[in-house]
Amino acid sequence: VNPDVRYVAITDGAVPAPWEIIRPSGVERLSRKHASRHLKIMGHELFPNADWTIYVDGQLQLAVDPVSLLAECEAWGGDSDLYIYRHHDRDCIYAEARDVDRVRKDTEGRMASQIARYRAAGIPERGGLYLGGFLIRRGGDVCHAFDATWWREGASGSHRDQISLTFALRESGVRFGALTAGWWHNA
Repeated sequence: VNPDVRYVAITDGAVPAPWEIIRPSGVERLSRKHASRHLKIMGHELFPNADWTIYVDGQLQLAVDPVSLLAECEAWGGDSDLYIYRHHDRDCIYAEARDVDRVRKDTEGRMASQIARYRAAGIPERGGLYLGGFLIRRGGDVCHAFDATWWREGASGSHRDQISLTFALRESGVRFGALTAGWWHNA
């Protein structure tokens, strides 16, 4: 536990110290799936003055000190505003959409127009696929614009945020580093 870090959990349950629980308001109008995505994607609304935020999905656990992690990221790609992980199985939003449809994690009709729009916008096959469960973001307008783009796409299309992440990266122009080594493990 690093005393220079604020550890915050967004949960309905209990968490051990040093975690602080927050229960944000304003997402009650959204479905449970969209509410959880909104809190992840629009994290800057909860922490508007943070220099950096690290989002770790509830199914994951950070395995290193957050300050050391930021130092490593900055040494590796210091001009990036966002650090994300490449998807471990695929590198294509279209393949991801087919897989989501195959396992019925969203409705095909919900994704069809979104995928068609991404093709029309020029997102290529094998144009990158990234995980949304572990995000390291610099505070400020650049990441806020990325967040807004990603949320707009997720709110109007598939709730599977990997589908819209590649598009949001491209549209927002955020400088990002695509990480391959893990600093987390499954909880």
